[in-house]
Amino acid sequence: MVEQGNSRLLRYDIATKTQTVLATGLSVPTAVAVDSQGEVYVAEEGANRITKISDSSTYASFSSAASAFTFGLGDQPVIGFFNLNLVQWGLDRQPDISVLKPISMTRDVLGRIYVSEGTDSNSRVIRLGPTSSDAPEVIVNGLNGAFGVITDRSGNVFVAETAESRIVYVTQNSQLYKFVDLTAPLYMTMTRILE
Repeated sequence: MVEQGNSRLLRYDIATKTQTVLATGLSVPTAVAVDSQGEVYVAEEGANRITKISDSSTYASFSSAASAFTFGLGDQPVIGFFNLNLVQWGLDRQPDISVLKPISMTRDVLGRIYVSEGTDSNSRVIRLGPTSSDAPEVIVNGLNGAFGVITDRSGNVFVAETAESRIVYVTQNSQLYKFVDLTAPLYMTMTRILE
């Protein structure tokens, strides 16, 4: 997990309930992703780059801050740029997928990428892929302050709707369920129990 306030990356061991500092001195870390080989990468908003943690090398650098980051099929990086309202698929092309304020991303078991828009009102979750040539598809809209997004093994999508203090659950056939009584949820993860 990235700890923005202390500019570091932590690994939390659920079994032992201990944390390990993996990196310090990061420049406004905003997103973390792991490739298929287990390598960990952090998007540093303050330095406009993505850093590979194992050797502290710069994996990619940009003219704008990366706000969201994940890996698609074949470890193709997918990067969101909040200030540009764009998503870039791969490092060898320019950002060209229009998404308003991409704030969070995740990949499902089929390799499709889900991007939540960080707009305060009427925000959406967009589905991309599994290849860069596939057309983006809106899977849910009309959210207020959509933030974190995750999927389960069945293809259901969960969105932290921060401004409404709830989690929105979107089924494969686009039915919506809302879990309330939360306070400004941001990020989530999925456990095997729920899958």
